[in-house]
Amino acid sequence: MDFVTFLSGFTTTALLVAGAAWLIRKLVGQWLDKDLDKFKADIRRDGEKELESLRARLQLESQLRVIEFGSLHSKRAEVIAELYEKLSAVQRGVAMLPFQLQLRAYQQEYGTHDQYGLTTAEQISVDKLSAAWRDFSDYYDVRKIYFSAPVVKQLETFLTLSGVVSSNYHNIAFTDENGASLVDESVKAMWDAAIKTLPSVLAALEGEFREILGSK
Repeated sequence: MDFVTFLSGFTTTALLVAGAAWLIRKLVGQWLDKDLDKFKADIRRDGEKELESLRARLQLESQLRVIEFGSLHSKRAEVIAELYEKLSAVQRGVAMLPFQLQLRAYQQEYGTHDQYGLTTAEQISVDKLSAAWRDFSDYYDVRKIYFSAPVVKQLETFLTLSGVVSSNYHNIAFTDENGASLVDESVKAMWDAAIKTLPSVLAALEGEFREILGSK
């Protein structure tokens, strides 16, 4: 084999090797491009699935919060309705006592009953108010958590003032033979102040309840 033949064969082989290398690189490149495209598509598809799953979870959590809020609001509305009924019963009982006191003063003036005892009507009124006050107090005491601090303060004020009225009728009603109170005048002044203040406290509570219920 002469040099020319050798060189010609070597060149041909080199060309074949180079061509094969280029072809391999081309095929590998195409394969990598396809694999990369598939990888990107898989990532995009998986990402879309995860995003859709996240949206579904967020929507479910949002719906659950709406349901929980609706349930809480419904419970608060139920508590307010029941509490207001009891408040009204107390206020009606409170409103009866000044009337009974005026009737008592009239009867005492004409000497129609014992000044040191309650009439049947008086006792019934006092007992009704006492029962209504206890009912209100017991119900409110375990449900105050449903109300804001300002509403609780107003409810506590109502509870205290109505308690003063309920527990002091005997002290206010009984007088001596001259019609003078048997207790310190400050007790009567406190009783009168409670009677006058309670309607405004109840009105303020009505406003708070309407705001909570969204009916204001």
